[in-house]
Amino acid sequence: MNATGLWENGPKVIAPEQVMEMMQNVCVPAGVGKTCEDLLYDPQMKHREHFRKLEHPEIGVHSYHAPAYRFSQTPCDIHRAGPLLGQDNEYIYREILEFPGDEIADLLVEGVITTEASPLNPSW
Repeated sequence: MNATGLWENGPKVIAPEQVMEMMQNVCVPAGVGKTCEDLLYDPQMKHREHFRKLEHPEIGVHSYHAPAYRFSQTPCDIHRAGPLLGQDNEYIYREILEFPGDEIADLLVEGVITTEASPLNPSW
């Protein structure tokens, strides 16, 4: 179908991909706008394994974006769902910030920090 035939005998309903192709055929840059659901089931995204399904403790199985790039010598992947609020606190205090155990204990007692994971509270 070409652009001149679109209005013959009334307007036609055509797929967005057809419009994109018609535009590109006359050197007009064009693409198809897609919804999140469109992307989730897109054949190219499936082929590239772009979405990974992971179990989240609050929302259950959820699709996450995988890294858009792939390197043979430097693999990168996602292995777990997004953390709950506070889920990684203890690791951060001990391993990254290198707080001594007694300082962590004092901060916990004073209520300054927590090492407990908690679900989001929509009331705040």
